[in-house]
Formats: sequence, C-alpha cells, structure tokens
Amino acid sequence: MLKDMWNKFREKKYSYFVSYTLTFIFLALLIYFRFIVYHKTIIWYQDGLKQHYNAILYYGKYLRQIISTLISTHRIELPMWDFSVGLGSDVITTFHYYAIGDPLALLSALVPAGYCQYFFFLLYLLRLYLAGLSFSAFSFYHKNKRFSTLIASFIYIFSAYALVLGLMHPFFVAPMIWFPLILLGIDKIYDGKNPSLFIVFTAIAAMSNFYFFYMEIALAILYALFRYFCVNRGFHVRSFFITLAKFALYGLNAFLISAVILLPV
Repeated sequence: MLKDMWNKFREKKYSYFVSYTLTFIFLALLIYFRFIVYHKTIIWYQDGLKQHYNAILYYGKYLRQIISTLISTHRIELPMWDFSVGLGSDVITTFHYYAIGDPLALLSALVPAGYCQYFFFLLYLLRLYLAGLSFSAFSFYHKNKRFSTLIASFIYIFSAYALVLGLMHPFFVAPMIWFPLILLGIDKIYDGKNPSLFIVFTAIAAMSNFYFFYMEIALAILYALFRYFCVNRGFHVRSFFITLAKFALYGLNAFLISAVILLPV
C-alpha cells in the first residue's frame, strides 16, 4: 500500500517540488542549526555589518518612504541623493551593488527595521532555495532524471562558494539563480522557442549586479558556442552569423531593459 502511494506521488507533477522543498528544509536546518542554537546571525563584523546589513536596512526604509509618499501625495518620488550617506552620495550608485536592482531585495520594504537581521538570514536561504529550483529547471530541460537532478541541485546550492562566500556576502548567491535560467534561455533559442526567458533573466542579471553580470555573460557566451557546435555538428559560416545576429539582437533587447539601472551605475 505504501509502495503504491509512493508511486502515485512520484507521478504527480508537483512531487519533485515537494521533495525538493522538504529536503532543502532538512539540509538547511542540519547546516545552519548552530546559528539558532548559539543565537548568532550570519552578519559578520567586517563587510556584513558595515556594508551588507546597513544597505538592506537602508533600502527597506527607502522603499517604505516611497510607498508612504505615494499613499499620502499620490505621487511616485524616488529620492536620488542622500546627504546622510557619507558626505552626501547618489542613492542608486551607492546601493546598487548591495540591493537596488535585485528583485528579491524589494521584500525588505515589508520588514520592520527591528526584524531586519532575521530577514537578512531568511533572504540568504530564499536565494539558495530559488537557485536550486532554477538549476532543476535547467536540468529537467536536458531530460535528466528527478533523483539525479535533486542530488545535483543540492551539490550546486551547498557548494563551497555558497556556504562560504555566499554566507559572508548573501547577495553573491543571486547570480546562482539567474545563471541557469540564462543558459536555459540559450537552449530554448537554439530549439526555436520563445527568447523571452533569455531576454528577461539577462536583463535581471544586468540590473541585479553589474559585477557578476559580466562574468555570467562571459560564461554564457562560452556555453552558447558549445551549444552551437552540439546543435550544428560543426561550423557553418552562414548559420553561425545568423545565430550570432539573433543573440546580439536579444542581448541588446535585454541591455535596453536593464539600462534604467545599468547605465547610471
């Protein structure tokens, strides 16, 4: 009976999502329980306290100010300069590297300042969780099995990079979300499907953090070249330049979408 129930569960479309979520919760508790037991945060003294935490704290207040102004005056006002930052500084260019442009950082608007330290940790876990799902989507597109994908996704998100650098600098995990989806977008373009996935997530990557963006694009170009030879079984001048023109056009589209933040930065 239990075997039949398990087989029926595996046949459901949502079964992988449930399995992934439960396994993620278990592994996250196993890895990070010491922070809870010893009442510690992931905010380390150097960059964590002096830069990353203060940036999220500021961004939350900044967004709430915009919302408050919208409610009271029915106008959208985006403060561009703040004299309380250093000796006075541009808001976008100062906080883009840490928060502005990252869609997930918008959640800071919902968190009161007193709970920001908990949000800081939960945002790190959320990024890891979503990174595993984006990797899974990429893996499934290549027709890999569920169990193999599940194992590989946790190797990906609990790698040394995510556990060390990601823990010290939580926004370093964000590229792990966008990058598999950019690669998936490349695959879909080669398969003659809608290029929206590639355009949207390339634009999000560019807005999220320009420092990681150039690395993601450099690796994406290498992947696109690799896929070209896999798909075409060799080099053909005409098809190569047609493919190059397609990617250039889609990349330009993504750049124009992201330009509202990328160009000022």
